[in-house]
Amino acid sequence: MLENIDNYFMYAPLARNEKVSVNTSDINIGNWNSYYHGILNIMKDGIELKSVHEAMIGLVFPTQESVDISIPDLFINLILWYPLTAVGTPIGPQHLVVEETFTTKDIKKFMDRFIIEPNRSKIDNMKLNNIIADMVCNFVDVDFFSFYLADTLNLEDDIVLMEKSQKFRDLIHCDLSGVPIEKVKDAGMDIVHQAVDIIMHSKDIMGYDHYLKNAFSAKEGINIKQYKENHFNIGTKPDGQGSIYHEIVNQSYITGGLNNLLYQLIDSGSSRVAQIISKKNVGESGGFSRILGLSNINSFLHPDPTFDCHTKNFIHIPITNKEVLSKLKNRYYRIHPKGQEFLLKATDTHMIGKWIYLRSPITCASKAHGHGICYKCYGDLAYTNADINIGRIATELITSILTQMRLSAKHLLETQINVMTWNEGFKNFFVIDTNAIKPVEAFTEAWQGYKLIIDPDKIEKEDDDEFFEHKFYDNEIHAAEDEGPFYNEYLTEFTLETNEGVEIPIGSVVTDESPEVKMYLTNELTSTIREIAKKNFENEDVEEDRIVIPMEYLEDKTLFFIKLQNNDLGKSLDLFSDLINKKPVTKSYTKDQLVEKLIEVAIKGHIGVDSIHFEVILSNQIKSAHSRLEDPNWYNEDEPYEILTLREALTDNPSVINSLIYEKLAKSLYYPLTYKKKAPSIFDLMFMRKPKKFLEAQHEIYDDKKKSTMLPGENPMIFFKDHSGPRPKNMREVIKKLKKEEKTELDD
Repeated sequence: MLENIDNYFMYAPLARNEKVSVNTSDINIGNWNSYYHGILNIMKDGIELKSVHEAMIGLVFPTQESVDISIPDLFINLILWYPLTAVGTPIGPQHLVVEETFTTKDIKKFMDRFIIEPNRSKIDNMKLNNIIADMVCNFVDVDFFSFYLADTLNLEDDIVLMEKSQKFRDLIHCDLSGVPIEKVKDAGMDIVHQAVDIIMHSKDIMGYDHYLKNAFSAKEGINIKQYKENHFNIGTKPDGQGSIYHEIVNQSYITGGLNNLLYQLIDSGSSRVAQIISKKNVGESGGFSRILGLSNINSFLHPDPTFDCHTKNFIHIPITNKEVLSKLKNRYYRIHPKGQEFLLKATDTHMIGKWIYLRSPITCASKAHGHGICYKCYGDLAYTNADINIGRIATELITSILTQMRLSAKHLLETQINVMTWNEGFKNFFVIDTNAIKPVEAFTEAWQGYKLIIDPDKIEKEDDDEFFEHKFYDNEIHAAEDEGPFYNEYLTEFTLETNEGVEIPIGSVVTDESPEVKMYLTNELTSTIREIAKKNFENEDVEEDRIVIPMEYLEDKTLFFIKLQNNDLGKSLDLFSDLINKKPVTKSYTKDQLVEKLIEVAIKGHIGVDSIHFEVILSNQIKSAHSRLEDPNWYNEDEPYEILTLREALTDNPSVINSLIYEKLAKSLYYPLTYKKKAPSIFDLMFMRKPKKFLEAQHEIYDDKKKSTMLPGENPMIFFKDHSGPRPKNMREVIKKLKKEEKTELDD
């Protein structure tokens, strides 16, 4: 019953089943508490009442548009409207949120669109942050209804849903044994998404909501990939050596996925691999974060928000999809190098598919002359980051995500097998059985006259020790135990000659998504080659420069093995460090191509930060073509430049102290370039941007009235028993006095 009428304020008529209407123009920062706590108190008193569930409140906006809204929906909207009232923005229909699913990401989008982006250039950052913090704090009140909202994890709902839905039952008991191994994961995820769709409509099937509906709606509390393994299909598992186990676990945990020793070995083995790789990655991730932070610690914004450097150089980049657009939002761009500038927004989907000339920290003329990156080149995010070190925040945002993912067993155990694309000749005459290449059975009777031709010069050798060494095995121990090194012979293409003398090339098709496939010669194929060579030893007509094998010798034999390459998340993250810190890779790109590639890697590696942070990092690695100690003069059109690796940028850093902190201190002391360095650094007490401010810091903190009057040997705080006289300042005097007095147990 709703009986506490006085606590409901303007909503009191609801307790008498009367209609309530609210004008949003009446809500302001002075009365927001009354509007909010009135609704909160109604929900506290009657969250379980049908009358509260069905009650509707009318909203009238300043545009005279009106809508009826439920009590829980108004409760959420009032929380979101608090910052609007605090900054003085009228509440309009565009601010109404009534979606069935409203997640944490949706809250962020609301704040970015209506609070941060319109106000960050007008309102002080501290004040804006306090307003947002006050708003977020109100979401804690949802906890009052946690028992009412709680769902119990149980299998009973799954059983009932299987009884009511044959499709859901078939999905739970799916069979992926006939699916190509590289497609097993995607097929399993497709099954999960079908099951989630059924769960989201479970009320229509079961008469009530499935226990996981709220979790899937909020996208919180459950990982869909783990749900796949628990309920539907465990599938493929990585072996920790760049490949996968060649047997899929064709069941889920609840349907007996580990009911044999092989499946138990695969499941437990992959877990052990994750532990080993995590241990190895700890040191690497921390070291990389340190040197990246050191390289970018001296980046800063121009102190004047209205200053424009008017650079004549830009980053020419395509907006290929919505993800790229999101990475470049709140940045200034031009369609033509000498054209008008526009602000790129996340909602500007009409820009997808177009090339733009982007203002960037990389080509900021102000930064190049030592005055800091101007707000036009940094974008409107500069108003938010004006009070922090932009180089340090870029490093922290990127490396924190990178490190967390590299140390996460959940991500290390994820399989994403590279799809292998083969040419038509391969598809017609050969077949892949898991990781083995064999002749197609349909042709076994017609192989008469067909020949397999291999060019010996195209046979390469792979050192297994090199493969193990860069993973986690100790190379020296491995070689000592097994008398290595061992070499695997492989080739990437061969030829099939038909009985009519037509030569058909056989091999993989190389694309961005499909790398070149190495085909390793099996013992069966090697033995056959030796056997034929022995028979043809005295035959003068045999070709000496090619290995020719009649196909009838190869019937029912495995010719080659292939390694299924697992394109796991760690590889995507390694690409980031390669792009900025591996000389053959870094120097193979232009500044424009490097930005485009970094955005691509960020999207694939799920590094959820804007492109501006990558560009701040790159701005400290692009130097003048004439001197590594100078930035390019971006006031000149098409100014020549050199891209340095991260290590080169630190070794040849314009600040001598940054280079000395980096590594190889002894070498730096006799390195000739060291004695030409004179750029300021926040670490450097000799070369500083504002030495006077540092030297006079004491005067900025204390004036004459507040200056300490303590003398040497005095203690600022002393505990003593007698409060009647003046407080002594010298600890020694107090101790002498205490020694002469008779001490009590309390004194001790």
